[in-house]
Amino acid sequence: MTSTSSPSSLSSSPPYSLLDVLDADVLLHIFSHLDVRDVCLGAMQTCWELYHVCISEALWWDVCKRAWGDQQWKDMRQRARQRHNKTPHERSSSSSGSSSSSLSSPSNDKDEVYDDDVDVRDLYKRRYTIDKAWIKGRYTRRVLNGHTAPVRCVKLLPHSFVYDAHDSGTMSENATVLSGSDDKTIKQWDHTTGECVRTITGHTNAVTCLQIVDSTLLSGSSDYTIKTWDFYDGKITSSLEGHTDLVTWMQCHTYPQLVSCSYDATIRLWDLSTSQCVSTLRPNHSFLWYLQMVQANVAAVGASSRETIILDLRSNQVEKSFAGHKGSVYCLQNQGRVLITGSGDDNVHVYDMAGVSSKPAAVLEGHTNCIDSLQFKGSRLITGSRDRHIRVWNEPKGWSNVLQVIDSINEKTQQQRASPNKPIVENDDDIFPGGITTSIGEDLGDVDSNDSIKYFHPRYNSGALSGHTGGVWSVCMDDDKIVSASDDSTVRVWDYA
Repeated sequence: MTSTSSPSSLSSSPPYSLLDVLDADVLLHIFSHLDVRDVCLGAMQTCWELYHVCISEALWWDVCKRAWGDQQWKDMRQRARQRHNKTPHERSSSSSGSSSSSLSSPSNDKDEVYDDDVDVRDLYKRRYTIDKAWIKGRYTRRVLNGHTAPVRCVKLLPHSFVYDAHDSGTMSENATVLSGSDDKTIKQWDHTTGECVRTITGHTNAVTCLQIVDSTLLSGSSDYTIKTWDFYDGKITSSLEGHTDLVTWMQCHTYPQLVSCSYDATIRLWDLSTSQCVSTLRPNHSFLWYLQMVQANVAAVGASSRETIILDLRSNQVEKSFAGHKGSVYCLQNQGRVLITGSGDDNVHVYDMAGVSSKPAAVLEGHTNCIDSLQFKGSRLITGSRDRHIRVWNEPKGWSNVLQVIDSINEKTQQQRASPNKPIVENDDDIFPGGITTSIGEDLGDVDSNDSIKYFHPRYNSGALSGHTGGVWSVCMDDDKIVSASDDSTVRVWDYA
């Protein structure tokens, strides 16, 4: 990252400055679209007036929002406020220097806030360094030892939980990792030191899944129960009983409704306010491995039937099913149009939730055993497998870009039918702008208007993270780290910060 410090020598204002011609807000808007290196090495070095524009918080606020999106930028700011224990203040136009004082606030939204003690440029540089470490595969690995049996699940705590507990003096601000194990315990860890800060007991068999809802910790188990705990004191507040086999997954989409699935081939809906089961669904006769709510009363469910179904929880009717896997669907995640699934066939499939086809838009190959866990966020996807490895996949423009590629192929296919002698692809760069190459080959001739699905492989695959000596059962990530749980009874942290 290029330094943004003041140069030792800057020319005095030229006879005609850009600020004489353009309104400061217009100039700010233009600069926010420039490459950061052009701002630091170009405009900033021109004159003192432009230097002050280039170091203004308003400019770097917009640069950060364009780089990471509004929501992710707000999350970063919130974490910075918590890290520095600051309270946000309304922006004051008089708080800037003489040249930047004429700049408006970073947004037209009057609710936008900023922290006058958190340097936005430093935050950008920190995030830039972390993103580069992800791309280059540079990380620090830590092993968290303490469990005495395979670790089945791992969860990264929301930072607000940890900072609240830290402020009350009950735990370290870095105690962000929770894990559940076959040793019947839940452990909380400080990810920077590897220290187990507390152990929670109460289950009579393996802990298979974990969730956080407000200040409540929920755990599913092979003892067929779901237990709710007060997060701060670690005491059981209720035990939800009804499943007749191990609980494989659960999610609370809208409080107080909790949805769980089980080896007993049922989905149960619970009212957390009363700790009662309000409905039991049997979508098919398969083991149910995973579910995620895609909207109110609608869930995506992965099963041993080798398909992913979209199920209406009110009517117990399957709205849609996605095929293509040759093994059980062990994990999945939905975001917008994108549905990504992992399976016992060693592959990851990417589906279009809004499309008409039930077949995958993309197949990611690389693992050599069952994929038990995945998570994707923005451009980044991580997968954990029984081959003892974690893989990091990166689609620079986000995974929805894969579906845009498919839309482009649909259009090109229609053109091919209209003009059979015209090549479908004249320039790969035009059709695959996100760094995706095609291996469609001879299968392209079998595509019809309702089935234009082929196989793709991201060029940007950071490869496999190795270290575990047993299968990887669970993975999760945030902006700067991956946490994994394994059959080798350890939790590992891969820290890119």
